[in-house]
Amino acid sequence: MTPPDKNSIEKSQLQKFGEILQKFGLDLIQSIGEMKHGLSVLTEKIEKIEKELIDLKGIKNQLQENSRLREEFIGITAKMEKQLRLLHSKIDQYEQFSSPSQNNHVKLNKSSPSTSSSEDPIEIISDYQSQIDSLINNADLIQLVKKMKEQIYLATGGHRILIELRTYSQILEKKSGDADWKDTQVDFISRMEAWKSSL
Repeated sequence: MTPPDKNSIEKSQLQKFGEILQKFGLDLIQSIGEMKHGLSVLTEKIEKIEKELIDLKGIKNQLQENSRLREEFIGITAKMEKQLRLLHSKIDQYEQFSSPSQNNHVKLNKSSPSTSSSEDPIEIISDYQSQIDSLINNADLIQLVKKMKEQIYLATGGHRILIELRTYSQILEKKSGDADWKDTQVDFISRMEAWKSSL
């Protein structure tokens, strides 16, 4: 049997080595391609995260600004309520000084309504309702309506009851006497019950 030719063996080995190199090259190219794709996906995700972080920072700044504005609003509201109470007090003083007869009546009449200590509008109405029987005329009731209206405004910030109280106060001021005082008491107590139900 003829032994294999040396050149033939070397040629075969070179061919196998070439195939190995070719396969390695193809695998390397494929790996590089996959790596580039992975880096591209990772880059997109990093960019998305950066954008979301920027958005979150913007939201945080907006929340801080909203919180600051809310605190300023609360402070301004408190100042306005204080000024409003002071204004009501000055108006009451002016009305008393501008009407001597009514001023004397308030000083002499021990049944003049007292201010409710509650901040709940329903309790405020109940407190004043309990004072109705101690009043003796329309002038006393007018004072009670005025005080109740002021306290309900401070407790609610605004309610349709305030309009009804103002209208009722105007009706009382137009009355020429106290002949129907008992009927007025009953009517006002009925109205107070309706107001409590509306709150």
